[in-house]
Amino acid sequence: MKNISLKSIVVLTSICLVITVALAVVNFFTAPVIEENTKNANNAALKEVLSTATSFEELDAQNLPKTVVNVYKDSGNSGYAMILEAKGYKGGIIRIAVGFNNDGKIVNIKTIDCSTQTAGLGSKVGNEDFTNQFVGKNDTESVDTISGATISSKAYKNAVNDAFNAIQILLKGQE
Repeated sequence: MKNISLKSIVVLTSICLVITVALAVVNFFTAPVIEENTKNANNAALKEVLSTATSFEELDAQNLPKTVVNVYKDSGNSGYAMILEAKGYKGGIIRIAVGFNNDGKIVNIKTIDCSTQTAGLGSKVGNEDFTNQFVGKNDTESVDTISGATISSKAYKNAVNDAFNAIQILLKGQE
């Protein structure tokens, strides 16, 4: 009996080690690809939300709200763009790009990724019907949440509120 138990433990431990090594190898090869794809998606979103930009200069985002992951200023001085990450339904990440003019109003907004939100409900935060409510505004008071997707749409609105706070900090720093 002891021999069977010891044998089972050794077999299960060996299986776990092999799987762990296999996952580490897969991660080693896929992590750079995932990082590059994320970078490309972010760059495309930045160009979309601030289409008048000539090139982007990354600014320090340390003293800004924590949902603001990256901040960029157009080197041609047409405005700012931000990448935000909000925690939506069940802690799933919603990635957003927001472009601002130099008056602190949203020029354009794009949902980069909301795939972790409930399909058909929370994923509606990526629809233009929802995101277009933010364009031209300097606050989110008149933006409606999505019925049935309150958690996701509130998380989105809160992230955009953080973006408004961040742009005010950036604009005051330019004075």
